[in-house]
Amino acid sequence: MVRRFITYLLLGFTIVFLMIPLTPEASSHTDLRLMEEDIAELSNRLDKVETKSILDRVIIGGEFRTRMDYFRYKDTMTIGIKDDANTEDIWSNRLRLNLKVDITDDLVFHGRIACFKLWGESNFDEIANNSNYPSIPDSEGNLHVERAYIDYRIPDLHLSFTCGRLPSSEGPPSGMRENRLRKATWPKAAGDIEMDGLIASIYLDEWTDLENSLIRILYIKVYQNWLEYRGVDAKDSWGPAIVFETQVPNIDNSLMILGHSRIITLRPLEGLPGMTVASIPDKQGGINLTLFHIEFNNINEDGLDWFFTYGYAHFDPSSQGTLFTTGLELGIFGDNLSGNLGESKSGKIAHTGFRYELPIENWKNPKIGFEYNHGSKYWARFLNTGGGELINKLMVNGDAYELYYIQPIDKEKMFLRFGGIYMDFDYENPFIFYGSMTETDMTVTNAYLLLDVLF
Repeated sequence: MVRRFITYLLLGFTIVFLMIPLTPEASSHTDLRLMEEDIAELSNRLDKVETKSILDRVIIGGEFRTRMDYFRYKDTMTIGIKDDANTEDIWSNRLRLNLKVDITDDLVFHGRIACFKLWGESNFDEIANNSNYPSIPDSEGNLHVERAYIDYRIPDLHLSFTCGRLPSSEGPPSGMRENRLRKATWPKAAGDIEMDGLIASIYLDEWTDLENSLIRILYIKVYQNWLEYRGVDAKDSWGPAIVFETQVPNIDNSLMILGHSRIITLRPLEGLPGMTVASIPDKQGGINLTLFHIEFNNINEDGLDWFFTYGYAHFDPSSQGTLFTTGLELGIFGDNLSGNLGESKSGKIAHTGFRYELPIENWKNPKIGFEYNHGSKYWARFLNTGGGELINKLMVNGDAYELYYIQPIDKEKMFLRFGGIYMDFDYENPFIFYGSMTETDMTVTNAYLLLDVLF
């Protein structure tokens, strides 16, 4: 802007100087017309330079996925699905548009909007909310803001702040099976939902001997009861978290994360289809979550990646749950009919796997991978509702296995992935975590083929 002002100022002085009538010929209409054309040309060039300077700070990209799924259900307890059922081929598209703007050297904006839709019309009617919206197909193909946040790094200090719709879904090790770089800060098994909040990041590299080390302090707002929505005087759900992250000492391409978070008050159950609510409590208790994640990429430069995640959740439920006119009262992992309403519960998850890049250059170095995860009876499955897929294996209270193969078509921009997922449930709860867990022999088998294009 300063450069443009100076240019116009010099042009103005030039015009005034040239308009001084030294001779009758110097003030001719022809000369004035030529000068006006020169000024217009210079101004147009300057506009292009400024526009290019602004656009150089903007990075626009995207991801497009076409996917086909097949499902086999056995002894299911899932609402709306028969005890034993097969699906036909299910086709879907997912579009993501990514935006990054380097506003200044220390201030950056990140955004992502997404559309996830089954082909044609569908009767997929799973309830979507702000935490799992990207994983629920939209019948209209609407766009949804998945991420919108700013990063501000304070100059000359080892400190930065982040605020907005945070990058909290598709955390490590998602990059392995998704065949792309890390997309989030929080390990996928211990939290794969959309969250809004604030983060203060303190960089520790110069204060310690640890590379790529930092501490993140978070404030997260999960639910706000604006003006006692539907007459429910429920308390807001929010919580703090602290996360330490570093590269494993003396090991390149490695990552280690240790964190703890707490949700102060969990949102109460506000109702169920076909049942009338008699009363709703103002809170349903809280949850403490501790996690550990470690991963190694390209071990010994042999193309082998490996990871392990462990999460531990402890619930302190309220002794009062949502009461229905039938006399049934449901709380966090408990109900009055079973006599366990208000009892403390603990759950855990373990998630591990590997990926290996095959040394076949003629095939563009395809990759094979395997993952396994186990969720205990009271694992907090509601923490894993994102992902942009029709099924989420990390929500299982039991065991899940996945085997996949990645075939690049274009080395960096286009690839196929096909694989299979088998989920063997020990317990199931159709209401996620309200009411008691029920023993089950339910299994879900998923076979899929997808095509990803990055641009």
